[in-house]
Amino acid sequence: MHGLIHVVWKEFIVHQYGHRLWDQALHAEALDESLILQLKQHEDEMTLGMMRACLSAAAANLEDCLEAFGAFFVRFAVRQGWHQWLQGMGNSWQEFIQNLNDMHHVLERDFRSARFPVFKSRQAGTSFYLTYSSSRFFPSLAKGIVTEISDALFDVHLELTEISREKTEVTWKVTERPSQRCSPDAGKAEFSSWSFFDFHKVMASLCKTFDCCEQDCKPSAEVVTADNCSEGTNMESPETDRDEMRNQYSTSVSTISMDDSLASQGESLPTLEKIRAKFGTEEHLLMWLGGQSPDTRLELARTLHREVRAGRVASSWYEIGITQYSSFWDPERRDDFYHWSESCQEEAPLQNHQGHSIMMYFQAITHRAPLRFVSHAWGSPQDWHEVMGKKCKYEDVKAAELCIAAKDIAAEYLQDANRWEEVRFWIDKCCIRQNEPEFMAVSIQLIEEFIQLCDGMVVILTWSYLQRLWCVYEWACFLVFHEPHDLVICAESLYRAGTEERFLESVRHFSVRSCQCSDPADRSVLRQKISEYYGCCENFERFLRVSVIAITVRCLAARAARNHLCIGKWISLAEELGLKELAAGLQKAAPQAWRQQAMEEQVSDMQFYIKAQSDTWFAEHMFPILAAERRRAVQRHIFRTMILRKETVRRALSDSNFKQPTLKAGRALRVRHKLAPATA
Repeated sequence: MHGLIHVVWKEFIVHQYGHRLWDQALHAEALDESLILQLKQHEDEMTLGMMRACLSAAAANLEDCLEAFGAFFVRFAVRQGWHQWLQGMGNSWQEFIQNLNDMHHVLERDFRSARFPVFKSRQAGTSFYLTYSSSRFFPSLAKGIVTEISDALFDVHLELTEISREKTEVTWKVTERPSQRCSPDAGKAEFSSWSFFDFHKVMASLCKTFDCCEQDCKPSAEVVTADNCSEGTNMESPETDRDEMRNQYSTSVSTISMDDSLASQGESLPTLEKIRAKFGTEEHLLMWLGGQSPDTRLELARTLHREVRAGRVASSWYEIGITQYSSFWDPERRDDFYHWSESCQEEAPLQNHQGHSIMMYFQAITHRAPLRFVSHAWGSPQDWHEVMGKKCKYEDVKAAELCIAAKDIAAEYLQDANRWEEVRFWIDKCCIRQNEPEFMAVSIQLIEEFIQLCDGMVVILTWSYLQRLWCVYEWACFLVFHEPHDLVICAESLYRAGTEERFLESVRHFSVRSCQCSDPADRSVLRQKISEYYGCCENFERFLRVSVIAITVRCLAARAARNHLCIGKWISLAEELGLKELAAGLQKAAPQAWRQQAMEEQVSDMQFYIKAQSDTWFAEHMFPILAAERRRAVQRHIFRTMILRKETVRRALSDSNFKQPTLKAGRALRVRHKLAPATA
């Protein structure tokens, strides 16, 4: 178990029973305090032996002690300054509890062999019920944590009355009482002795020991060694260097050098002069582009096509606030980020793999993650802070969402989620030169070609995404040329109890006419393009609703393994919109059964297993519906054009950019390709 658990446990025992009992327990187990308090992974048996010795010396009841320790752990975290992050989980204790499963779902991205508990909540009239289930059953610990969080964050005291209990599940009736005490001192994050990275590791450590199935939990890439922050170190500073922090805290090794100098790219960056020379024109490029053939446009797009590595623009959720990368997403920042990107025709530099196997080095060379076009709205929804909390920053959430997507892509294509920084994205802010109007105007005219040259799309989906005409246009372009299974939605922290109805309403009331566009000239061009592809807005609106519902449910399927309410409202929406076949296909998704099967089979990677099941369901039940809807909506001559266009793009792409699925991804991809052949 992680050493921070030992630190908190010592403080708890000393606070409850005094130093003498702590020393007595250490002596009984022949433990050296200086060793067990080191912030690294320790043997579980040593941790449990230390706890048993303390309980024996105190003649304490195990259940009562675990409940008290759960409450103490929350107070410890709050004193360390992490109350702000905890408050971001909800505006009330009810919302916090409903979002617990989503937090655990994110944790499973980083600790794929851990087994986190599942919480189910329901309200019946004025009564609220909470169910906790876990393969390693410690309800008293969960009870202590839940009640203390409500007291500490929301000034509400909860009484949990047990109404039923089975082998691995307990249900409480929750009664709300006014808090009779002041909240613990929240402290200040900048003076915290421990980073949230430490707490992040502790939660996984607890779940590996208390919650996992009967399987070996030997140290692996998930196990880290961490040291206490030295005096004077400000972990909140945006100038904190991620590479130093990673080297200090993590054993995972990226195959991409994050320290390579970008200044050396200066001479190789495309310029207006180089483009004119290559294509033999002296005209203004925007005027020249209007008279060019599709093949020439594609060749120009290939010349300008760039990629940015995830490690430059994304942040793990436990890094939020301690790196400068999330500031990239600030819409007010007008810096030139073009030098952050690299040409798609150049190979990424590899680190020295000293100490690693030849096979690892070979895989780093031969397997590249697919290039994803990132579609997103730069501005936050108008009611962002009302819904997400006053201290929740839109740009921070976007950086964290993209990191989650990168981890999933790395796990599927690179066999290792720890290599997420190598994943490649196309993002307008750094892949289009922003400080030259002519260059920028030409690049914007080539958005369609850039989408075609990418392997897939990642959509950072907010409840206002479908209100932005540019976002809708990118969705329309992508699904005309690419297959639906290559469009992935990011909404891990965006889709929650407080925003669910807003997402449903955005689909229910979607119309091209009501979409917003900052430039009136863009509106007419984009609407004309939609009409060119789909014939009329009505055709497109129906297809967009069908595709958004289907792809959103695929995104929610893994989370629905913890919360059966996620999918139900989308099935109801499909029925309400008259999409009976779609509703029937959605009902075939069985995420809770997938999770149960994974638990019974004791799979080592829960996330990958559920995703493979979800992909199979999507291929069997959703893809045929989407293919039929696309044939119905998209103009016939566009289909013929796109078939030829795909062959042109395939020939245009260099062999070095050809992505090969890894062995781990092979099974899921074979199922996908077999059941979902191209239909364009």
